[in-house]
Amino acid sequence: MTETAADGAADSRPEGRFAAFRHRSFVLYFLARVFTTFGAQILSVAVIWHIYALTKSALFTGLVGLVQFLPLALLVLVARADAAAARKPNFLFIYTDDQRWDAMGVVQREQGDRARFPWFQSPHMDRLAAEGVRFRNAFVTLPLCAPSRAVFLTGRYNHLNGVANNRTPFPADSVTHSTLLRAAGYTTAYIGKWHMGNQSGKRPGFDYSASFIGQGRYVDCPIEVNGVPTPSKGWVDDVTTDYAIRFMREHRDRPFAVMLGYKATHGPFDPPERARERFAGEQARPVPNLASRAIYRGPADEPSTAAKGGTNLGYFRCISAADDNLGR
Repeated sequence: MTETAADGAADSRPEGRFAAFRHRSFVLYFLARVFTTFGAQILSVAVIWHIYALTKSALFTGLVGLVQFLPLALLVLVARADAAAARKPNFLFIYTDDQRWDAMGVVQREQGDRARFPWFQSPHMDRLAAEGVRFRNAFVTLPLCAPSRAVFLTGRYNHLNGVANNRTPFPADSVTHSTLLRAAGYTTAYIGKWHMGNQSGKRPGFDYSASFIGQGRYVDCPIEVNGVPTPSKGWVDDVTTDYAIRFMREHRDRPFAVMLGYKATHGPFDPPERARERFAGEQARPVPNLASRAIYRGPADEPSTAAKGGTNLGYFRCISAADDNLGR
């Protein structure tokens, strides 16, 4: 018998097959450690390989090989479980502006006969409420744009975070959830309305920002991308949602935290074209104190739309359009 034939004969013996299997098992184990994310695929390929071995070899040989393979399979599965447990969650914070607590379809349905605008619909907010956690007894200590955002960012009262009005820029050295998440390996972004006075430039504490100065405007609002003025086309919350989606897609392979601030539904109420006819002809149900003057209004102030007996449908149309973007 030639040397080549002898080698072939040796390879066909059970001992040769077991030695080859041990070699292949080591290779598979190495791949499982390196490509943990693809552990299920590796496991499937290995199982198929052994089924093939059972059909081509003696039953005993295939069974022994499969038994030898089981510890490897368990290692792969454990590695995948460890990787899943170790993966950090992503965070997406979305803020509307001046939205009433009851300006959601789910709340109107819950209120039944007491609902002021039962015709209002917000399917994506409703889904978030149904599948998530709702804080039904929450309060705000300073209900203004900039102070509220400063509290969201820092978790501190306004007399401590330095922003107690709408004119004060946000302190660049503030400790925020973004700065803490960056230190923990996250990539962070602030997108949309900021409105800390007329503060411009890249938003402090974030890796990336696509925002606008002050109140901005609803249509064709200039966006500062990392502080660089950039023209935009379209309804502002549609544009900033595009920026947010693009950022999340580009950073899907590592943990990220994104804050998305909508201009809606701050006045003046200018919904996008698609929402301009929504809720046409609807009226809010009147309440006994509807015409009462708010304590912060002066005698010469113009009465509100509600006090005149009308319903500001532009307000609800802006919320509805923001809900469209939430669904994206």
